[in-house]
Amino acid sequence: MGILFTIFALSIVIFVHELGHMLFAKMAGVGVPEFAIGMGPKVVSKHYKGTLYSIRALPFGGFVKLAGMDDEDEDSPEDQKFQNKSFIQRFMTLFAGSFMNVMFGFVLFFMLFAMFGMPQVTSTIEKIIPNMPAQEVGLLVGDKLVAINGEPIEDVQKDFITKVTQTEAGHEFEILIERHSREMTFYVTPRYMDNKKMTLIGVELKQEMVPLPFISSFSNAVKATVGTTSMIFVSLKMLFDGSASLSDLSGPIGIVQIASHQLSKNIELFIQTIALISIALGVMNLLPIPVLDGG
Repeated sequence: MGILFTIFALSIVIFVHELGHMLFAKMAGVGVPEFAIGMGPKVVSKHYKGTLYSIRALPFGGFVKLAGMDDEDEDSPEDQKFQNKSFIQRFMTLFAGSFMNVMFGFVLFFMLFAMFGMPQVTSTIEKIIPNMPAQEVGLLVGDKLVAINGEPIEDVQKDFITKVTQTEAGHEFEILIERHSREMTFYVTPRYMDNKKMTLIGVELKQEMVPLPFISSFSNAVKATVGTTSMIFVSLKMLFDGSASLSDLSGPIGIVQIASHQLSKNIELFIQTIALISIALGVMNLLPIPVLDGG
């Protein structure tokens, strides 16, 4: 059921992309012979104002046909053909799909923050990674971090996570925790992880959703959208300079597996994942790759 819901959600992402192309094409006076949701043979179709709107048998993907972009398109008036429009009209028509995807990602982030709040890391240990320093010294799930090297942990990100991940390997930390109303001290030496490029002790901390007011939800959605877009460009740069490989990417099956797994955990993670995918689709379709819109 989770996989079907995920496929439906991804179909909405693609629908938004193609809808962007169609809306901007019509604004530019480009003819739109067909707008389809899904792939394969038609299930339902209807002509409306010069466009055939159809729902296809396979509920994944979709497409929009623009006048003049099909070699077999001889019926469209010359003034409605894509190639006969100005550069800015053609550019905006192609750019619109990506723009709509990025905006859809922003809307999902805004909904996430407005409805559920902002995810915030707490000081409670939720998971212990096997064969890592935290397990070796005896830290347990449920332990609450109180202090590190004698300094109270008030901001978990700044006072604990940053200190641990940015320290040199082999540097020992004194960690004070609270367990069943008792305070206990442990001495932990972080281990440098080549795959993460940082030092870690092997714990995952619990997250909780902190409610946000409307204005904060909007501003954080903007930050999340900009941050996600920037992250995608950084990832592309890593592919080009060799610090990452194509094997690190997920294809359609991998994306469905990841999203459906997030849905099985909670709806907040699922919404965040779909927002990331929508923005990634928008950015990737701007690239000059023949099989994508940028071609």
